[in-house]
Amino acid sequence: MRVVSQSDISPDHNSIRLLARNDPPEIPCAECDSLAAELYTECYWSDRKFSYCDSCVESHKAQVPSHEEMYLPVVNSPRIGQCAYTGPDGGKWASSSSDR
Repeated sequence: MRVVSQSDISPDHNSIRLLARNDPPEIPCAECDSLAAELYTECYWSDRKFSYCDSCVESHKAQVPSHEEMYLPVVNSPRIGQCAYTGPDGGKWASSSSDR
């Protein structure tokens, strides 16, 4: 474990604060080995290719156009790939390249 940044936070006893976060998962795209941005859950649970980067996901979506709801974003959570889970902030992971 390493500290990548530090912040002075005053305690607020009326709310919950996130103090630490895991590094986001580095799942490779099934087509080009770039970092995946989306999972196709139909394949995720059947041991087939399931992860796609932003570029490759569009061609995969063209092959299965009626299954848009089966795509979920790659999120920093143990619930990745679970039914309709898109993360606490709607699937948008904010990190700087220096965190990787």
